[in-house]
Amino acid sequence: MTNRIQEPNGGGGGRQEAPWDPLEKLKARARQALLCYPERAPRPAAELGPIYKRFLKMEQHRLRFLHNGGAGGFEVCRRRSALCDLVLENLFKESFSRLHPGRDFMDCPAQLVALGGYGRGLLNPGSDIDLLFLLAAPARRLPAETKQMIEQIIPLLWDAGLKVSHTVWDVKEAAQRSLADDRTLTSLLEARLIVGRTATFEGLQEMFERQCLKGRQRENLERRRQDLDQRRGKHRTVFLQEPNVKRGCGGLRDYHNLIWLAHLQFGTNNLEAFLGAGILSAADLREVERAHDLLLRVRNGLHFATRPPTDILTLRLQGVLATQFGYPQANILRRCEEFMRDYYRHTRQLYLHLGKVMERLKIAQLEEDDRGLMSFLARRRRPRESFDGFESWQGRLYAQGKDLFREDPVRIMRAFRHAQQRELALSPDLTELIRESYPLINRAFRYDRKVFHVFEAILSRPGEVYRTLKQMHRVGVLGRYLPEFGALTCLVQHEFFHRYTADYHTLLCTAKLDELAGSDRTDVVFFQEMFRSIEDPFVLYLALLLHDTGRAENVRLHSDASAILASRVCRRLQIRGERRRLLLFLVDHHLTFWRTATTKNVDDPETVTEFAGVVRNKRYLDALYLFTLVDSRATNEEAWSDWKAQLMQQLYTSTLLYWEKGESFRLEARQPDETMREGMLRKLGESYREEVEAHLRLMPPRYFPFRKVGQAALHVQMAHDFMACCLEQAGDPLAVVLHWLKREGGGYSELTVVTWDRPFLVARVAGALAAHGINILSADIFSRDDDIAVDVFRVCTTDFMPVTAASTQRSIRRMLEQALAAERFDFRPLIEKACTRAALSAREAGEFPQRVHLDNRADRRTTLVEVQAVDRLGLLYDLLEIVDKLDLELVSSRISTENGAALDSLWVVRRLGGKVVEPAEQENLLRQLERALANPAGKA
Repeated sequence: MTNRIQEPNGGGGGRQEAPWDPLEKLKARARQALLCYPERAPRPAAELGPIYKRFLKMEQHRLRFLHNGGAGGFEVCRRRSALCDLVLENLFKESFSRLHPGRDFMDCPAQLVALGGYGRGLLNPGSDIDLLFLLAAPARRLPAETKQMIEQIIPLLWDAGLKVSHTVWDVKEAAQRSLADDRTLTSLLEARLIVGRTATFEGLQEMFERQCLKGRQRENLERRRQDLDQRRGKHRTVFLQEPNVKRGCGGLRDYHNLIWLAHLQFGTNNLEAFLGAGILSAADLREVERAHDLLLRVRNGLHFATRPPTDILTLRLQGVLATQFGYPQANILRRCEEFMRDYYRHTRQLYLHLGKVMERLKIAQLEEDDRGLMSFLARRRRPRESFDGFESWQGRLYAQGKDLFREDPVRIMRAFRHAQQRELALSPDLTELIRESYPLINRAFRYDRKVFHVFEAILSRPGEVYRTLKQMHRVGVLGRYLPEFGALTCLVQHEFFHRYTADYHTLLCTAKLDELAGSDRTDVVFFQEMFRSIEDPFVLYLALLLHDTGRAENVRLHSDASAILASRVCRRLQIRGERRRLLLFLVDHHLTFWRTATTKNVDDPETVTEFAGVVRNKRYLDALYLFTLVDSRATNEEAWSDWKAQLMQQLYTSTLLYWEKGESFRLEARQPDETMREGMLRKLGESYREEVEAHLRLMPPRYFPFRKVGQAALHVQMAHDFMACCLEQAGDPLAVVLHWLKREGGGYSELTVVTWDRPFLVARVAGALAAHGINILSADIFSRDDDIAVDVFRVCTTDFMPVTAASTQRSIRRMLEQALAAERFDFRPLIEKACTRAALSAREAGEFPQRVHLDNRADRRTTLVEVQAVDRLGLLYDLLEIVDKLDLELVSSRISTENGAALDSLWVVRRLGGKVVEPAEQENLLRQLERALANPAGKA
């Protein structure tokens, strides 16, 4: 397809401008539609707005048709800029002539100048127009008529549908502001005269060059470096799941920085200045221009598709543009993945080329310093060190000859080992030499034991691995040495819970592991000790590199494919014995710990027993725990919570306890022991003995696993208060007792509800919580044999904080009492209001595959209902309402939220007993749950 973004202009590379005769056609249409001055007398200002608005709207439609027909981004932006030039020139002339009849508009003391992107002559469909009314004399001497003219033009532009920002400066003021403000400086670098006296504009350029640029190359370069560091610190990487096309790493702002650097260093906006200076090659420039055209085209698509226009390439808009750009894959997800892979490949090149320019300009400054009169002491402090055909200087690694790698290909890997040992960065020249040596990274190189031993040494230095692997990946060596990892390059993971591409996520895993080696955070001391006890960190780092390689295979279970690829790597690198077994275990089960902790009931001894059987021993358990921790935090740091950490810690501790006690672990967990009984009596007093005995006798066996004495005592006290409340209200069955407990360090509150068991009870609790903007993390549902319900909910606010406001707790109690008293209580309007009040940013359901799955094999007593859906307030209420309506009971639940996706597990039984096994019952349950996902309560 010629419309795809890797061939942005119909299959060619770089810019291919259309013949500029369309500009003459545009002028002809303008003359007909606008009756431009001087072809007719100036009109009242009030008449101009609607006329220009109709004309701009019509021309915007033409631009959209041009874009939809496959025109390159550069072409569409150039034409919109020309359109705005035409409109502004005519408005300027007509406004001046209306105030100064008979005078030549060149007499106007104000000149109209385009700044920024408009100054470059490139405007996206929704971009603002930055204007400067340039004065030859100070503004205080500006004639009143000219002030009036400016005050008329700006509202007219807004009325016509253009977004305009403007300033009024004289030549001297513009130059002075550039010295103080970096944004003004870069805007004036690309200033372009639209209409007015050329002499005034040239005077600005001359003063700007003399005062702001000449002799300030170092200062301006440092300002650019600081700006880049700040922006890259915010956006972090090219490989964000939803990148900012303008300001993100590898975005349009990186191209703009290349333009600015060319002007600051060489006095021209032509990027070929870098070619002449030997900083970039001709191939580099072609890649830069292709990336620029791509970004303009993508931004055009975003601006045409949204109102107001956005620069964020969201998951939904990725699907829109992938389809619009003609990607042929039948599945929308596959189209998005291919489109985004092209996007990342281009923007990555732009990002790297900007980094290369900045680095070479910095090196040029250092070399200039080194040649200076004061360089003697500097050379003594930073001597050049030679070793193995390399040399280090100023924190960079250089090659001592062009034949370095041909003489010994193993040096390619040793270059990174030297950089790691000496904390060096690869110089741009060495990077280019490595890229020229790609053919040497062949089959023989990959099987070479000497190469492997160097690679093994790199991965055996905890705390220093990520930086080296990042350099290897950036240069292209890592993916060539490990083709299994190379297949992940720029591979989109179109899932809610992944923020980055597969390759960047994998490298970020190694960064999180490195952090454990040198972190001074008190909350990771436990993991630091565990990491130090790992005998062979090489295996852990290599497993991280390989754990997601199966994603490139397009299979349903990527962990299985990753294990097969990891086995292939082991054969090639001759990794054998226990090393191989641990590596394959970690890759094959890299999701097991996380899924067990967050989607299964870790209070159930059967869950712990099954998990312990998979893990087999403490050495594997520790390695898998570390692996899961860094994998989870590298997936999406914001989705990590104290609640999830607590679930993982509980599973880890319970597994160790199972290995300690053996089979008695399950038996002890399912019945109260004497220690619990005595502990409850000590807390409550001897007067509660009869109630304690009754509670322990009436509670189901699944209540006792991991139930602490304090919790059980609280439940007895609440049951006591509940019965007292019922007696006070003459046996009113609607009585309810609530207890809130803030879990310190857990990021959630524990809400216990005690009342008579009844249909719809759990659904109504869920509804009352959702109506107050409260998320449910998990729920344990118990019913005593005397029909007293003891339900425990772990809940938090929408920003993952405990529920501590007393007014909120009182309001929830009142609403729940009202709901229990009513035969029907509709929570939907209240939940919809809470969603609006919370301003949730849940994604549209069409962007994420929603599904429901029933499993009767996961648990001996219950049916497991697994739900994957767009997260929202009221989701659990909708699900539980259906469970209640179908005469089912909720036994337990695990609610997991990942970057806007709900991954919920509900364990249910039929109210008359037993699992949901009848095909008709299963089909009805699935159908109603799927309908609830498609039609949320808030939109019913």
